Amino acid sequence: MRTTSSKALYSHWNAKRGDRPAPDRRAVDPAALGASLPDVFLLERRDGDIRFRLAGTRVCNIFGAELRGIMFDRLFDPCAIDDVRQILDTVLDHGGGVISGVAALYPDRISLDGELLLLPLTNEAGADGSDRMIGALSVATHRPQALPSCMALDLVTFRLISTSEDLSGSEHRFPGPARSAIDMASQRRARFVVHDGGMQ
Repeated sequence: MRTTSSKALYSHWNAKRGDRPAPDRRAVDPAALGASLPDVFLLERRDGDIRFRLAGTRVCNIFGAELRGIMFDRLFDPCAIDDVRQILDTVLDHGGGVISGVAALYPDRISLDGELLLLPLTNEAGADGSDRMIGALSVATHRPQALPSCMALDLVTFRLISTSEDLSGSEHRFPGPARSAIDMASQRRARFVVHDGGMQ
């Protein structure tokens, strides 16, 4: 993790979960996230769609719109949507986090580096799986509102969060299908390689 907001959210999420795979959604304290709160959002799965339930002001400002009720995968470039859906299913169904490097794409041919963190929240009843997750999205530079808003995000890299990043000392191991699904999606991303050089 590179950004302050990702680190702050993960630390709080990890502390609240204790020895469980994920904390109860009611245990998350927005005030504890301090200056990182504008980069934080909450997603909810309902009728198979995963939509924003809440989004911080900086997340909304990136896209120049209120995101509440918007489907999460609509923020992404079409070529990334299959991988995004695989990541969301992995987080919700297997109870582990995913950290992603993203590129924010603008209509004036500018691309800004960013980081996306997605973490599950448990159901009140303690059932397997989840219908909500919390996340953080940080872009290297938040452009002034007078300039064009971000058109879409593209996935650059992503990985399951390893047990070495578990600050509580309690290990959580992903089931084989979850790791296989993320590995396959990562391989699809790895096909795109940028080479130095140009016209000779």
